[in-house]
Amino acid sequence: MTPEEALLIAVQAGINSPCCKSKRGVVIFNEHPLTGHLCTGWNSPPTGYTCTGTDTCRGNCSKVCVHAEQAALLQALACGHPVTGMSMLHVKVEHGKAVYGGPPSCVSCSKLILDSRLRYMYLLESTSMSVVRYTAAEFHQATLKNLGLLE
Repeated sequence: MTPEEALLIAVQAGINSPCCKSKRGVVIFNEHPLTGHLCTGWNSPPTGYTCTGTDTCRGNCSKVCVHAEQAALLQALACGHPVTGMSMLHVKVEHGKAVYGGPPSCVSCSKLILDSRLRYMYLLESTSMSVVRYTAAEFHQATLKNLGLLE
């Protein structure tokens, strides 16, 4: 599966997000041409909770919701799919379309991506809206740098 094909699946995953603040979608996939995606995820409150869309909910979304990356990794774990050497693509979705979602900025997710031994992480670039590839280590480093945790 190509990153461009994965992008279409990640957008569909993002559309599933019940989040009122920021719909995000992720796909974990194998770049080998004969195989497709393993798992998808979208940001949402944990099971049994709902997104209310209130100012309190929106202000605490990043702290209380399961991020799309986390959801996809949990799905892979629940289904017994090893993700070592696989790729992940993350996208923000607005009005059913992929949009720039910002630079790497969630250390909780970047740690999981690195330690789950994913090979690559893909995001949309702000200027060209093209898919940009990071190694898992580069993605974690960029996250730390963007958060001011690394000089």
